[in-house]
Amino acid sequence: YFVEMDSSQLRRSPRKVATHRCRFVDQIPHAVEWLAFEPKRCRLAVLRANADIEIWRLSSGCWHRELFIAGVIDTPVRRLVFRSCTAEHPDGRLFSCGLHSMITEWDMRRLGPGASWDSAGGAAWCLDIDEVHNQLAVGCEDGCCSIFRLTADGIEISHRLVTQSKRILSMAFAPSGIHLACGTENGNVQVWSVMNRKLLCSYVLESEGRRKPPRVWAVLLLSDMCVVTGDSSGHVNFHDARYATLVQRFASHQADVLALAATSDEKNVFASGVDHKVVLFTAHPSRQAEPVTLSRLGIKLPPVPRKWFLTGIRRPHTHDVRALAVAVPPNNEGGAGSVAGQSATAEGTGTALAPMLVSAGVDAQLCFLPLDFLSKKPTIKLYPPPHYSSCVLAQKRRLLVSQEDTEFRVWQLPLSESSGTQQTPAKKDAKQDLPQQVLLVRPKKMQRNIMCTAISADGVWISCSDSELRLFKLGKTTPGKAPSVRRVWLPSEPLPSSCCMFSPDSSMLLLGTLEGFLQVVQLGSSVSVHSLRPPAVTDSNGTPAIMRLAVSSDSQWCATLDSMQRVLVYSLDVLAVRIQMPLIGLIPLAINFVPNSATLVAAGLDLQLRLFDVDRCCVVPSEYAITDETLTARKDEAVQRLVFNPADPNTVLLCAQTWLFPRPLSVEVTPTGVEEKPQGSSSKAGSRRSRKRGRSDDTPSDESLGGGEEKPELYKEGELMTKYGPMLHFDFVTEDVAVVVEQPWLRVMEHFPPAFQRHQFGT
Repeated sequence: YFVEMDSSQLRRSPRKVATHRCRFVDQIPHAVEWLAFEPKRCRLAVLRANADIEIWRLSSGCWHRELFIAGVIDTPVRRLVFRSCTAEHPDGRLFSCGLHSMITEWDMRRLGPGASWDSAGGAAWCLDIDEVHNQLAVGCEDGCCSIFRLTADGIEISHRLVTQSKRILSMAFAPSGIHLACGTENGNVQVWSVMNRKLLCSYVLESEGRRKPPRVWAVLLLSDMCVVTGDSSGHVNFHDARYATLVQRFASHQADVLALAATSDEKNVFASGVDHKVVLFTAHPSRQAEPVTLSRLGIKLPPVPRKWFLTGIRRPHTHDVRALAVAVPPNNEGGAGSVAGQSATAEGTGTALAPMLVSAGVDAQLCFLPLDFLSKKPTIKLYPPPHYSSCVLAQKRRLLVSQEDTEFRVWQLPLSESSGTQQTPAKKDAKQDLPQQVLLVRPKKMQRNIMCTAISADGVWISCSDSELRLFKLGKTTPGKAPSVRRVWLPSEPLPSSCCMFSPDSSMLLLGTLEGFLQVVQLGSSVSVHSLRPPAVTDSNGTPAIMRLAVSSDSQWCATLDSMQRVLVYSLDVLAVRIQMPLIGLIPLAINFVPNSATLVAAGLDLQLRLFDVDRCCVVPSEYAITDETLTARKDEAVQRLVFNPADPNTVLLCAQTWLFPRPLSVEVTPTGVEEKPQGSSSKAGSRRSRKRGRSDDTPSDESLGGGEEKPELYKEGELMTKYGPMLHFDFVTEDVAVVVEQPWLRVMEHFPPAFQRHQFGT
């Protein structure tokens, strides 16, 4: 049920905020190795060079990262394939292979590896799936192809195809799943009948006077037995597999062709590679591959091979393109290959969702191109989103922790005198006005990349989690000296966590585990761990992992967001589940509590919010309308976090990577005093804290907050702010004082390897 509440002054005057802009954090995104598209739920799997896996989803006309799976250290993963959703596997199935000679099935509900099997042929270079016959083909180092049969519990090896050549670099099933094409290191291309284990044809690509034939980096097998290959000489070849004859050959690239993709109707083929050029090949519309019948002789001739034309070129990237995929919305009526056909419409948005080509590579961006290269539709570029805990802030001590794959750094932000929006010039040494790195921590014996990092508000505790939870305690920071740090050994109860955060009073560490449990670690003289079990799900595929955490200001409530888009509220007083928040059609992306209140805010796509009063277990209606102009200006980016200004708790800032959107709430919060419990005290089951909410008494004084880089900025409710570059973090340290961590893209590009140099005319 709903609670009727009066809202007033939803449009207030602009507010001035002192902003500290930090650009000293270097978190270089990793290159994209492969893309895999799942059409039923319109999901895109992205494989990074550090073995991280991202699951992107198209909802309401906007692509957003739905899941993040931390990779295993020193595991060179090469390829990904998606298996569509079935009754036994409603979340679908995701497989990967790599040079460590293992095939792994990933659990997308618990955000980790499920089971692994040996490839039976050494390092696995390529992978493809046949959903018609439930088969999985793996190209191995020994030159053979391993065929696996998909079962309900995993995979079983069926047989092996001995190609008698060097390592297999690429392979592709035909749409029917009957035939399989393989491309090898020595330029040999073979087409097999999978069920009969019979070699249909074999040919070697032209070497053009070189000592060795080119490597076959990419291959496609169309339904009319047309084999499309991209090799290391920059050529795209079209062969007729029935007779192993060359149909056409295009010198379309100046360097290696690394990726190929085709539409479902097989009228368009895309190619790209090292020269970061995406080329479109279109089949001739007048020559159809239909059989010609000789009525007099009663002879039926085979269809004539189609002719192909190079019809378009795009350059959306600055560096090598390693992967291509055609993304088709599930409700598209025009088909995946209809360049000028009908397009789908997003529910509730009215925007056209035409099939698009997705490309990615060394520059780490996802580029969405229209299938019609001759159209004037712009290319949509999505920056690699930072991890939710890539940067965390200790407001009281003003420490910034930046997370990387296998280490994290602690920075001391400059301290100067400021009070709200009024600033006084700093009278300190020039070195003290600059951020200083005070600590570098590299945990030992790590098995996976760091999944989450957190620091307490007082800057005493730091935690990180990979395959196990690690807790550190910091000493006091002195000018010119690094703080002391020691590891605090925990009991065996804490599980690997995908997200973690400390309570506002720094007395508890909250862990959102991969097993779906919420664990509460009581900090103090003795460490104790409490595990809270979530409600059971309807299917038998396991409890979903927790991806986000939010804690109320009085440390009484904790909200979790799991991989099934469920928002659960736990009571930290009685250590039990309070209620599941009704989302009413919202796909939640970020959650947070209103300061000094028990109101939980969940943000979704289209900048929509859902407010929920935890004390009364009711939904608070929102009276703020989003205009079409605001939605158009959001630049196809999703909300990543919700931030509140302590001086203005009735306004929430929706933070994306390149924009901020201040939005007023329809609930008015009247702050009162908070009785904060002393440090180190533990809360037992059944104990009731004071429900008075407000600002903490030990908030640092205005003299210790500020900085030489802080400048007053204006923000107005209801207006999109795009003045900041790609942001890694945005948060308030105190009233009207914010810290934004930026990473300009030009600075990121300085860390990329050199791009392919094209020879200009006359040089």
